[in-house]
Amino acid sequence: MGLFDLFKKKKVELTEEQLKWNKMWDLWVEEKLESPYEELMNYWNEINYEKVPSKANLIYSNSFLSHDQERRLKYLENLKKGKVKINSSIVYPYEIIDKYYYNIGIKKPKYDEFYEQMWKSLPKLKLKNTLVVRDGSGSMFSRIANTTCLSVSTALAIYMAENNSDQWKDKFITFSHCPEIVDLSRCNSLIEKL
Repeated sequence: MGLFDLFKKKKVELTEEQLKWNKMWDLWVEEKLESPYEELMNYWNEINYEKVPSKANLIYSNSFLSHDQERRLKYLENLKKGKVKINSSIVYPYEIIDKYYYNIGIKKPKYDEFYEQMWKSLPKLKLKNTLVVRDGSGSMFSRIANTTCLSVSTALAIYMAENNSDQWKDKFITFSHCPEIVDLSRCNSLIEKL
């Protein structure tokens, strides 16, 4: 099984709520709605955040917070305490990193519970004694589709370092004319690792 096989969508029975989300998406794809969630926007207080698909949760996290702040904050608090879960089955690590980079580019970086919990719920990988190399050179700022090469490189380096064991656990080396070993072991959050 390859690294990206962990993130492939698995065939599972969908709940009624998930089928409702899928229907909204299909209507959007068929251009019958402006947004895949347009119909749901009037029902903020009915959203079960544990069942929101991972991509939708990532894309609309700020909207959920602005339209349903009290329930969303309670959900995030319960998520931090481990009382509820978050879907991250089809989110790639770089998508989470890219959101943090977007926030860093606009203003001073700040801790975001949603991104932190989404990251923590990614599938676990078992690596043993593997040195990860992260390329952070200027060419990595190139945009490909909706992300940068740097987001992908950083996400894979952090993700693999966290899931590594032995002497390279929580460590990676930078790719440059003056390489450095980066030790993440003292970092308590994803934002600190960036």
